[in-house]
Amino acid sequence: INELRSYTELCGGFILKIFGYAIEKTETSRTYMIVMEHMGEGSLTKLFQGEKKLSLQHKVRLAHEIACGMRKMHEHGIIHRDIRP
Repeated sequence: INELRSYTELCGGFILKIFGYAIEKTETSRTYMIVMEHMGEGSLTKLFQGEKKLSLQHKVRLAHEIACGMRKMHEHGIIHRDIRP
């Protein structure tokens, strides 16, 4: 819930949009799910492992966009804890 509140402050380029959330409750646990914008090209792993070779310029642009999004999150006091290579 805190993550959802934090994301409401973020919008614009390089940050995925959040459309909503759901909570699945059982007798012993709760599972929180966030409904986010779909990434058209898939995950970075899928993009890098795909058949199409990415140019160095494309890779640098992606790295720049990720860094800009992370900077914006940090400026709002949000630490992203789900970054993968």
